[in-house]
Amino acid sequence: MILHVLKMTLSLLVLAMCCVLLAACGGGGDPVAKTRAVAFANAVNLRGSDVPAMGRFVSGFETRNGPPFGSCTTHLGASNEVVAVESTWFLRSRGRRGGHVGLAVQPPIEGAHSVVYVMREPGLASRNVATARSVGTPDCVQRLSVKEASGRFVGREPYKREIAASSLPFPLSSVEGYGLRVRGTVAGAVYHAKRRQVFYEDTFGFATGPAEIVLYTVGIARPFPSAVERRLLSLLYDRAKTHALS
Repeated sequence: MILHVLKMTLSLLVLAMCCVLLAACGGGGDPVAKTRAVAFANAVNLRGSDVPAMGRFVSGFETRNGPPFGSCTTHLGASNEVVAVESTWFLRSRGRRGGHVGLAVQPPIEGAHSVVYVMREPGLASRNVATARSVGTPDCVQRLSVKEASGRFVGREPYKREIAASSLPFPLSSVEGYGLRVRGTVAGAVYHAKRRQVFYEDTFGFATGPAEIVLYTVGIARPFPSAVERRLLSLLYDRAKTHALS
């Protein structure tokens, strides 16, 4: 009986030591892994020199949000993610170029930012991308977008209406990635306009190693230029390869 108790005690001590080691050296909130992941994200994400004609709207930050479109494209929990880092949000609008952009913007408007999601295992990022490329994803994204907009108003106007989602070809032909567009109309009051404005929200993503890298663009009154999307994705991909996480 005493021997049995000693064995149990020893097992618990070993388990406790393992937990301590995991917390300090590679499990849970591994500080080394997170430091490397944040450095990688900052090296990859969009920066001001990539979009010199655009102003800064929101500074970059770490986010707790998971990869885009929730359960439509991912089934990950918070424990699967090391870190997610958003770039600065860049914006340009009529009569405004460069510098810091405030809330008083008028259409046409173009915006862009990127997010780097670093996962604990390489396979997770590639599976997310594969799911986003599936045929049924646009319908799921459309239902999700309609649900998110439901019941939201700006004054007496519905915030978003006439929402439709569709696939977009991934601009880099040699890379397996996804493209999705959500299109609709947004309340004119958001932009001090008398009429509802057409919006285009494009999302592109690809995986490299344990990271999923996403480019978000938005156009109000007209789509974000596709040639610029292609150039920005090329920059993100080249940086991700140059600074690859093992």
